[in-house]
Amino acid sequence: MKNKIQFVIGLLLTLMLLLTAIPMGVMAETQEKSDVQIPIVAEDNVQLSEEAVSVSTDAMTTPLCLYRTHVQNEGWQDWKSNGDMSGTSGKGLRLEGIEIKLDQQGYDVGVSYSTHVQNIGWQGSKADGVTSGTFGQGLRLEAIRVNLTGSDAELFDIYYQVHAQNYGWLDWAKNGAEAGTQGLGLRLEGINILVFPKGSVAPGATTTPYVSVDAFLNNIKGDWCNQSLNVAGPHLKIREPNVESGLLWLGMKWHEYRYRIVSISRDGKSGTIEAYKWNYYKPYTTSSGSTAFQKVEMDVNPPDRYVYNFNANTLIESKQIGSSNRVIVYTRN
Repeated sequence: MKNKIQFVIGLLLTLMLLLTAIPMGVMAETQEKSDVQIPIVAEDNVQLSEEAVSVSTDAMTTPLCLYRTHVQNEGWQDWKSNGDMSGTSGKGLRLEGIEIKLDQQGYDVGVSYSTHVQNIGWQGSKADGVTSGTFGQGLRLEAIRVNLTGSDAELFDIYYQVHAQNYGWLDWAKNGAEAGTQGLGLRLEGINILVFPKGSVAPGATTTPYVSVDAFLNNIKGDWCNQSLNVAGPHLKIREPNVESGLLWLGMKWHEYRYRIVSISRDGKSGTIEAYKWNYYKPYTTSSGSTAFQKVEMDVNPPDRYVYNFNANTLIESKQIGSSNRVIVYTRN
């Protein structure tokens, strides 16, 4: 009996040892496999270690944009970056020149830029710290375009925002779009510039970075009718952009006005023009009995004003006659 008990105890001990040894062996094998470094293979079949992958994605950061402006009465300011304003605010001083460059942070990327200058128009593109605009000539910057260059340019977006006379800070433009004003004779006073990874959320609103006379005139051009008249229209015709005149036709008389822009809303959907020159074509009968017209030039003083409202689709004329003010409402023909 004693021998049987000893046999059973020995058998149980043997089984316990076997059960303990099997998972330890498996664990040892698993640990051995985990110590093996598995290489990472790139798309072009080049093997990269985990350290190399970490370096390629983390060692470089977004390029840093540096910029400075030449300001009326102050000259060149210090370099700014990270969206800090270059220029002035609340002083009424014009920007006259600008230089922009990048701290590339290891990327193949550069920057090009062009400015719209008073009495000159759009200048050719400058790049990587070269002056765009003028200094010492007293000419204002009115608009700017900025773009990234180089093989890595597609990895980033460059945003820029300008402070324009009468409008304050306009919305953000990016990647070569115009920022500022056109045709209004207004100065730029300040600018911010930022570089972000491609597709990042914009730093602010992007709806109206640019206020354009041409866009406004495209909205108001065409034929307008005074519904209170019994004479067939159109009674007022606004010509194509860049032609600074309107035509007003009443009966057998032609009136040609030269007008100028007084103000435009940011979105170009409302604004005011004023007619300051009047060419009246007076009909007369020639010796042969035919009708001809004699041009009579006159100043309009005070100028007639026309206020455009896109939403109401109206053009309201305000004309001073003696001590009274005549108002005419025109609608689209």
